[in-house]
Order: sequence, then structure tokens, then C-alpha cells
Amino acid sequence: MKRRLEKFFADSIFKDKVDSSDLYYLTKRFLGAKISYFIEKADISEEAKEASLIAKKIIQDSEEYLGIDFSNDYELINSLTIHLKVALYRLRNNLAIENILTEQIKYRITFIYEITKKILSQYESQLNCTFPEDEVAYIAMYIGAAFERNVQNGFMQRVLVVCGSGMATSSILSTRLKILIPELKIVGPIAITDVKNKIKDEEFDFIISTVAIEVPGYQIVNVNPLLDVEYINQIKNLRFKKQSDYLAKRYEIKHKDKVLLNS
Repeated sequence: MKRRLEKFFADSIFKDKVDSSDLYYLTKRFLGAKISYFIEKADISEEAKEASLIAKKIIQDSEEYLGIDFSNDYELINSLTIHLKVALYRLRNNLAIENILTEQIKYRITFIYEITKKILSQYESQLNCTFPEDEVAYIAMYIGAAFERNVQNGFMQRVLVVCGSGMATSSILSTRLKILIPELKIVGPIAITDVKNKIKDEEFDFIISTVAIEVPGYQIVNVNPLLDVEYINQIKNLRFKKQSDYLAKRYEIKHKDKVLLNS
């Protein structure tokens, strides 16, 4: 790849306008650029082989940490291999890359970020490079996306919807919930008078209600039928907490050390 790029620049319209040092710089930049393509069997370069091997090791380590089988997640395998092939070149040639989402990644998927950081640190001496925070965050994004894909059904919360108004109001609320928060398994809406019998026969993660009610043992999210943004965020935070509880337990099992969510 490197030789092909050098030849391209040498034979191009730039040949009379740039010297050898410029060609070297341009070649380095192109090799370090972010790219998107699918790994082909024809790509048997040493860089591709190394990236594929490290990607597999990182994925295997992630499986141990998260307790999830990623072996059939070809999107993760392919994307991570492609990213690492370019990332390793960048890191070894001191080509910095900025990830504008790094701070958000560290805050929003803290456990995934920390797990990724620990995994990558194991291979730094072997790869003769150090993974900076921005690079860790990029790889954490791939693992986080795979985590979401593979456990989506497991984290689909079963929610009871209670509505004290008429059929039209109930219909609006149900429709907006299904459109705006499709990851919920919605039961209802039902009337307030039916709540006691419903929770006796079935289990729910929490209750969404358009009226003020108290149900022992259940967290209630009071909303209006139009489901404003503030209510959507409240509901999504409950789902996030369920994922965080799972990740905290996995982290604790792996390290045999207790980790509190508020930390």
C-alpha cells in the first residue's frame, strides 16, 4: 500500500511541485487517514494480518469482561480490524487523531471505556505503541455498539402503562412510546383500577402513568400523554441504569472488586 501511494504521487501532477520530503509526508497522511471498506481475503499484507489478529484478541477479551459471545458479530470483527490497521500505523508514526466524543464516551459508557482501556494496555508492549485516550474511546465505541446489538433483547424492559384518561389519550401515549422508545416492551395502557390485579399476575421493570399513583415495589414515571423530552429522558435513564448494573457486576466479577455506580 505504501509503495503504491508513493508511486501515485510521484507519477501525478504533483511531481514537479513537491520534493521527496513532501511526498513522504503526503503518503504518511493518506496511510493514517480514516477509511471505510470491507476486509477482503485478498488483503494478505502483514499490516492486515496483524490488525486481524489483535482485533480477535481484543474481542475475545471483551467477551470475557462482558459475558457476551461476539463470535458471530461480523460487523464488530470487520470494523475493528479496519480501524486497527489504520490506527496502528498512526500510532507508530506519531500521527495524532482527535476524537471529539472522547469525554462523552468516558462519561456515558464508563465501564465499556475502562474495560477497553485495560484490554488495550495488555497489548501495548507487544504492538510497540501506546493507546491515547482518543484512540481508546474510538475502540470503546465499537465494543459499546456491539454490546448494544447483542444484548438489546436482554435489556428490553417490560413496562406497564397506566392511563387515567380516555381512549384517545391512551392511544397517543402508546404510539409515542413505541416510536420514541422502541426498546421498551409495553403492556397496556390499563386503567388505575386494574393495576393491582395486573402486577399480581405479571412482572414489570417499572410503571409509566399519566396520573399520580403509588404502587409498592415499583418505580413510577409520571408523564403527560404527549411524552415531552424530559419524560423520555427519565425513561431512557432507567434503561441505562439496568445496563450499568449489568456492566458493574461483570466488572466486579472480573476484578473481584466491588464497583459502585455513583463512582
